[in-house]
Amino acid sequence: MVMFNHPVRRPNRVITIPCHPDRVVEDQMSQGAGARLRTLRVLLGLIIASVALMVAQAIHAPAEAQAQMCGTRVGKAVRIKHVIVIVMENHSYGQLIGPSTSSAARQNPFLNGVLKRRCGLATNYSGITHPSLPNYISMLSGSTGGIHTNCNACWANAPTLLRQLERHRLGWRVFAESMPAPCTRHDAGLYEKHHNPATYYRVLVPTCSRKNLPLGSLASGHLARALRRNTLPAFTMIVPNNCHNTHDCSMRTGDDWLRLRIRSIVSSPSYVRGRTAVLLTWDEGAGGQDRLDCLAHRGNTSCHIPLFVISPYTRVGSRTSMPLSHYSVLKAVERRFHLRRLGHAGSRSTRALRWCVRC
Repeated sequence: MVMFNHPVRRPNRVITIPCHPDRVVEDQMSQGAGARLRTLRVLLGLIIASVALMVAQAIHAPAEAQAQMCGTRVGKAVRIKHVIVIVMENHSYGQLIGPSTSSAARQNPFLNGVLKRRCGLATNYSGITHPSLPNYISMLSGSTGGIHTNCNACWANAPTLLRQLERHRLGWRVFAESMPAPCTRHDAGLYEKHHNPATYYRVLVPTCSRKNLPLGSLASGHLARALRRNTLPAFTMIVPNNCHNTHDCSMRTGDDWLRLRIRSIVSSPSYVRGRTAVLLTWDEGAGGQDRLDCLAHRGNTSCHIPLFVISPYTRVGSRTSMPLSHYSVLKAVERRFHLRRLGHAGSRSTRALRWCVRC
């Protein structure tokens, strides 16, 4: 607790009393005994306030520092019923992940100090191409659906995981932060349509307004209610706004946002019971040329991005160097829910992601 010294003046001398920066203590008592009593009361009050603050900080310390985030069900049968995919923006692996003394670690303390140490990390994971939108479509279709730009008025010419889920009577939601209304098909402030893949499938038009919803706040938004009421659908995609996804704001801003959001997920009853898993990745790395085939250029830093696997079945600190991609995420989700593999997710060359990461 930061303390400042403020002088309390008496007729013949000055007494210095430590006090809280938000409070100025003035003692105008004329009697020496009264002044000394007032001083003691102030000091006692500050000591009590200091102790109370330290206790509050301990009580409200981040949950990831108090409880084990991953690894609580290693070796047990996987009973995941809800998969959450979080997609961040435009940063390469080396910008995000590094040794403890690196710039990446300093700017991303949650990613490096918590997730990397306590959950699973795919170190050889790749986007599909550039720019952003084709990567989002790839995660849901197993192909870019003929899209090669960040277009708003276009449609994906490909089947989608979301429709597969509907046909099998399984639920889905895409929660987009700062989206002004359900299934908004235009940019609005910090919301950008091309980061919201649910708006690009004609087949989803009848259901989009019910299932593509604004994310809302940590306390009372759509996701918060689903976590609290244990009503998560089978598949959820979370799309942060253009600040929190680090497209327009700092990596530290995104790291802080992830810390709060992931903490709220892993503390939910569904996660604690082993029913929910979280996959965290980025759409693409920094830079890169449009239409670049990232799977043919894995050495290109603009294609190399992290994938974190967060689940009770994931070994603490596990790593995999298998060549994985956005198609691997789609394949893992379709396997989990016994769905036909779409596009490149059905290819033998697409390695499957394991929930335990390295079993």
